[in-house]
Amino acid sequence: MVTEGAMYMLPYFMQVSWKMGMFECAAYFCVVSVVSFAVSMFIGKYCDFHSTKKPVMLSFLSAVVFNVLFVFLEPGWSPFVLLVSMVLVGVSFTVFEAAQSLRIIRNTERRYRDEAATMIIVLTYIGASFGLIAYCLVLNIAVPETIGASIDTLLPSQMTAGFQATGVLGLVLSLCGMAVAAVVTGKEEF
Repeated sequence: MVTEGAMYMLPYFMQVSWKMGMFECAAYFCVVSVVSFAVSMFIGKYCDFHSTKKPVMLSFLSAVVFNVLFVFLEPGWSPFVLLVSMVLVGVSFTVFEAAQSLRIIRNTERRYRDEAATMIIVLTYIGASFGLIAYCLVLNIAVPETIGASIDTLLPSQMTAGFQATGVLGLVLSLCGMAVAAVVTGKEEF
């Protein structure tokens, strides 16, 4: 929910508040893809031979950090901060998708593992959809002027306030996820 919601809001924030063009936005989003590609090779190998709890906690920690940055991120800040945020989004997304999926499968009875893998995909898409809905809702509650407005009519201050409010939502969701992941135990079969 968190990474998908954040990735949905980021282009609007970058275009309205930071006055970036589409090419610049795309370049920043390429960072997420490159990080995902690089991290996936290492996290997959690590999870094959170790517990997945630590990587899941790492993914939530990355989400907490990028959401703290989003809560305070202002258009006048260095683009380097935005770049670091995009790296953290990529790390959080990739590590979570790999490690959490494997964690669920390992804790499922062997005869239901195929169904568990399919259900993970379904739940991932449902979570992504709810993330988009939740982030849009928070944006509209935080800045009512955004309801039904075209992106061309939004002021940078409005978009920044809405984006920061979605950062608060992401922070709360990430902390809740981290707490649940920390207390849930299971026997992982390798």
